[in-house]
Parts: sequence; structure tokens; C-alpha cells
Amino acid sequence: SVQARCKEFNDQSAIARQIAISLPAGLRLVIKEHAWIGGRQLSFYENLLSLPNVIMAHPGLRAIDLIPKAAAVASLGGTVTLEAGLFGKPAIIFSDRSEFSFLPHVRVVDAFRSLPHVLREATAPLEDDVALRYRKAATKLCNATEAIGVEAEPLFRKDASGISEAQIERAALLLQNLLALHEQERGRGRLRLDA
Repeated sequence: SVQARCKEFNDQSAIARQIAISLPAGLRLVIKEHAWIGGRQLSFYENLLSLPNVIMAHPGLRAIDLIPKAAAVASLGGTVTLEAGLFGKPAIIFSDRSEFSFLPHVRVVDAFRSLPHVLREATAPLEDDVALRYRKAATKLCNATEAIGVEAEPLFRKDASGISEAQIERAALLLQNLLALHEQERGRGRLRLDA
């Protein structure tokens, strides 16, 4: 349950409680558990649900079904951050080391004392042009990722017969390019292998 990129905020119960008590009046915190539900003690959920403005989303619901109805999305830095942008919604994350922290819809929380201000800003009504800018930026990142990426799931199957030669060549080329980039960055002193 510790998000590697936001080690400063690794107590998810404390984060959820702080969000709940920092929300502007009239708003509720809807908690959507990650897919591996069942990995926590029941007391984790009971403690959160003891707060009057906290509700749990049914585990069968997908995040993309909840985002359009949300004022904003909060995450430790997961992919729901990007999904919020695709719907033109603000996102709050707890790490500037997230691969999404540079997007215009993302607000980074660096300390709990700034959370009420960040939540007020993120849940304020948006102008249509601002929401459109958020959607465009998130879409641009998705398109760029798809353009330089390769579908990894088939590469990890025991039976690789369904993988085309072109997919294998593209995956190998991308890995070679990544290794070359790492060597280049290490030569510039900007990549530490011991970190």
C-alpha cells in the first residue's frame, strides 16, 4: 500500500481522513478501492466510514464511471490522475515525482497544511475552456505514450505464438533506445544507478 513515488504520504488512511476533514462544506469523499480489495483489515474501512462525509464506491464500479460525476479526483499518483484529465477534471496527487505531475489539471500536495487550499481550488467550478485544456493535455500525453510504446502484456505470455515479428522488433528497438538514453544520462551525471 506504499506508493513508491510518494513516500512522504504512505499512510493511506491518514490521507483519506485528511481529505475528508479538509473538503469544502457540502462535498463528500467517495473512496474507490484499488482492484486488490481484501488486502486490508475491515477496521481500515470502518474507521474511514465513521466520518460523516465519506462513502465507499462499490468495488464493481470502474473509476472512469465515477470521474465524470466528481468535482475532482485525489490519488497518490496513480493512473486515475491521467484519467481525470481525460474527463477535464482536476486531480490532486501527493507527489511531484509522479509521471503526471506536470499536467495542467494536476495539483500537487506537498504538506497536509496546504490540503484545504488545494481542495478548494480543485473543487471550484471550472470554465469550459479550462476543462477543454485539461482534456487536450491528457489526450496529448496518451497519444505520445502510445506512439512510443509497445503493448507489453503479450511479451510476458508463456505462449508467444500470437506476437508478430514486428511487435518483437519494436519492443527490442524501444529497449535499445531506452538503454542508450540511460547511458547518455548517466554520462551527464543525471542518472544514478544506486538510487
